Amino acid sequence: MWRIIEDIFIKFPILPLYALTWVVGVINFKKYFDTAIRHLPLFIGYTFLNELLGFLVKNYSEFTFYTDPRYDWHNIIIYNIYGVLTLLYFAWVYLKLIKRRRLQLVIKGGVILYFISYFICLIYLDPAHDVFLAPAMIEGFLIATAAFFHIWELKQKRGSTPAYYNLMFWIDRGLIAFYLPFPMLYFLMCNYYRNVFQPYGLGTVFELSIAAMYIIFIIGFIRASRPAFR
Repeated sequence: MWRIIEDIFIKFPILPLYALTWVVGVINFKKYFDTAIRHLPLFIGYTFLNELLGFLVKNYSEFTFYTDPRYDWHNIIIYNIYGVLTLLYFAWVYLKLIKRRRLQLVIKGGVILYFISYFICLIYLDPAHDVFLAPAMIEGFLIATAAFFHIWELKQKRGSTPAYYNLMFWIDRGLIAFYLPFPMLYFLMCNYYRNVFQPYGLGTVFELSIAAMYIIFIIGFIRASRPAFR
């Protein structure tokens, strides 16, 4: 057990940040318990457990999903499932928050496109062993776009409370910090890992974008006030 904990801090040092964000989100739950993002702590907790499981499967053969030793480290199945749930969750949140019908239609169209690409991948690829690249890229573009839409709508509203007391002010920006660069980084990681991704240190950029998202979430949880949510 202690060896695993030590390995996490050495090989995956941002993983504890997932747990910290979840804890801070739960502590401040009363600020948004009756809003569209009331399930966010559950989602962050699920993300933490998903990443922990992925780390264990990749690094320790005793946690493998398969009896064939060639696939001891294969953990992509949990990320292919995670992508679907992430897309559905944030699409649902933003369809609740965004009021303009045209913007809602763009999000709904993106969800349809996502599932079309996902089903095509199911025909030609094995979700247990293959990366579903196109759906993952669409997911990133769509979530970042939805966050931009919501920022634009918030700017159209007038209110006496400063925007930075609105939790969604921070959630939008946290999602953009990660999901805006995610499609290109993920594409390079999957297709040009040895030629581009690794030599240019893009793995560090990827991890910094994750850290930025969760740090922004934490700031939002702490700074936000319930009356400012709109």
